[in-house]
Amino acid sequence: MLLLVVALVVICASWAVMIIGAYVNAAHTASGAADLAAVDAARALERGASDGCPTAKTTAARNDARLTDCKTVADDTEYVVTVRVQVKVGIAIPGLPTEVTASAEAGEVNP
Repeated sequence: MLLLVVALVVICASWAVMIIGAYVNAAHTASGAADLAAVDAARALERGASDGCPTAKTTAARNDARLTDCKTVADDTEYVVTVRVQVKVGIAIPGLPTEVTASAEAGEVNP
């Protein structure tokens, strides 16, 4: 009987670690994708593009994320791009979120 209880505890702990790991992995993926999308969009503006959001969308997709929001604030000398991305969690558990969201900003602001 004790062996059965120990085995059940080990199985439950393994599932918990796997679920937590899936969410941590999705959060890191989302954070990295948001950072890269924002920086690429800012670089596109620096090179003369009128809008960096198409670049952000492409970069997010290449990093397994979906761009859900992109805003560009710019004038003649300064610009900031704000992006928000979502990444699906590898394990779908009823009652838990299926996607993780991250946001990032990049640009050039003169003091």
